[in-house]
Amino acid sequence: LLDAINIKSSSIEGKEEIKLLGEMKTIDNTITLVDKLTYRLAAGLVPYKEIVPVKMEKGRSKKPITTYINLDIEEISDILPSNIGGEDINLLEAIISLLIGNIKNGINTFTLNDIYRVERKNLKVNPNKRIQEQLKNRILKLMKTLITIDSSEEKQAYYKNTDLFYKETSNLLNAHFLEVEVKGNKTMAIKILDIPLLYRYAEAKKQLTTIPFILTDNKLPKTSAVLILEKYLLRRISQMRNNNKLTRSILYSTIYDNMNFKHKSKSSIENAKAKTRINTEEILKQLIQTNYIKDYQIEKEGRNQYHRLKIIL
Repeated sequence: LLDAINIKSSSIEGKEEIKLLGEMKTIDNTITLVDKLTYRLAAGLVPYKEIVPVKMEKGRSKKPITTYINLDIEEISDILPSNIGGEDINLLEAIISLLIGNIKNGINTFTLNDIYRVERKNLKVNPNKRIQEQLKNRILKLMKTLITIDSSEEKQAYYKNTDLFYKETSNLLNAHFLEVEVKGNKTMAIKILDIPLLYRYAEAKKQLTTIPFILTDNKLPKTSAVLILEKYLLRRISQMRNNNKLTRSILYSTIYDNMNFKHKSKSSIENAKAKTRINTEEILKQLIQTNYIKDYQIEKEGRNQYHRLKIIL
């Protein structure tokens, strides 16, 4: 179960009191953002300090509609981290899931244990000290990263009467760390100060989906690579389920691109692709078992034995 915080706490930024929060709602699903901007961030396609244009025109529209996304770092003295990627988005979505699941109860403070369990989709695990320190650094990366989304053209063309903003800048995660006491033991937590900008963007466009933990309750170890692969496949399939006009096929090449193998040697890339294909089938078998999909087929093209997947809903 999620940790219940009910005590005084000392903030890293100074002294702070936390009110009695009571019992947190148990989270058994993850909110996944399925918009184009989040996809590009997860794929590592938005370098720091570059303004990246993303095409947004719909159907056969002749007028180009572009949304611009830019990442920066909060303090000039900070060393730029590596690109935001799949692991970072996976972590952000876990935090968003906790926040949105508990916000009606006025709860916006969560321990690192809470976050780790939701990210790993396993409410029984507890991170050791090394994992907690790594998690803290990953969260700090989200806190220090500034994101600017200029969706003015989208707003004007398609979303005039919605909550979609024109242009805003915010931290990927606007929060700060706290030391709190849980069941008599001191532990690290974060207090979230507002709803993340990426969530607000996706919500305004109705480009969100909820993924129950049971869909990823397969036999695979929850390594970073597996988490990224699960998220990509579930994002694509959930979009198919919600839109009858979308193709039911997923190219293996797009799966490989999402896994970001480009920094590996040629032999390592081939091994990684083979491992990805095995893991993909394991993930899809669990989706069949939970009736999320009916079946899948592997289609070849020429000598390529693994050209694309056909998903049968």
